[in-house]
Amino acid sequence: MTCTKPWLITGDLNAVMSPQDRKYGAPVTYAETRDFLDCVQKLQVNELLWKDYGEPLISDHSPMLFDFRQNTQIVNAPFKFYNAWLDHSQFNTILDMGWKDRELTRN
Repeated sequence: MTCTKPWLITGDLNAVMSPQDRKYGAPVTYAETRDFLDCVQKLQVNELLWKDYGEPLISDHSPMLFDFRQNTQIVNAPFKFYNAWLDHSQFNTILDMGWKDRELTRN
């Protein structure tokens, strides 16, 4: 199954990925991080960090707002085809996938 829409895993997972993730309490051990790091790597997900808003003041349960609108910007640039693309071993496969994706997004 392939997901074509943006998605997000959220929750208070009570797991840390590095010693810096725990501000108070006992020091973080490798054993604490191993399973969570392995899961994150296998799922190929990224950690969302607090940025430009400072740290949560009292708790890590502070609310966050997510906006998943895609920025659709029209660019008036001419299409350029490079003959070298024809030499790529996967050219036809990639081209077919591109056309199929385009047909799916139109419907």
